[in-house]
Amino acid sequence: MTERPYAGKFADERRAERRERLVAAGFELMGTDGTAGTSVRAVCQKAGLTSRYFYESFAGLDELLLAVFDHIMTRTTDRILAAISATDGSLAATIEACARAFVEVTLDDPHAMRIGFVEAWNSEALMRRRVQTLHSCAHLMASMIAAQNELDAPRLAAVEVAAFMVVGGLLESILGWIDGSLEIEREALVKHFTAAAVGAIERAIS
Repeated sequence: MTERPYAGKFADERRAERRERLVAAGFELMGTDGTAGTSVRAVCQKAGLTSRYFYESFAGLDELLLAVFDHIMTRTTDRILAAISATDGSLAATIEACARAFVEVTLDDPHAMRIGFVEAWNSEALMRRRVQTLHSCAHLMASMIAAQNELDAPRLAAVEVAAFMVVGGLLESILGWIDGSLEIEREALVKHFTAAAVGAIERAIS
């Protein structure tokens, strides 16, 4: 039997829209009230939906929290890839574009900043996803570098270590900037980080 659209939309479209509303509501709540103030009831109220529709998309609150985090990471990745595509492809330009895009996405949006750098520590599920994301980014960076250079096993291992240092170092540098431990202008943060990251990678591949 052929499905008929309701209000001009098919069931899958309506489900997708409801899910987007729930994620948007979760983003707003997590960014203002934190994970402690984000409940199924609060999310549904914010989204203007009943709990029936919440459980249509998510098995529980943790799944929503992860969906919000993934939404931020997807937006960040898109911004980074766009920034990289506008460079000349050199290592320094690529690293600076990545760092600048990441800093802009996270620091220019107070909600994204709080969720990624504060609330991620307050949820075991978010903490695991944060670590997984960090490791995935580091492995991706190492793979990209290896694809552009002929590396033997020792140098490949050195590149992988450098990639973990670079990705982890950027996150910790931003966290230090946020909590005031690192007193430096934002532009200087990007420039100094780029220089340190390029140096570490160049030493690894040499």
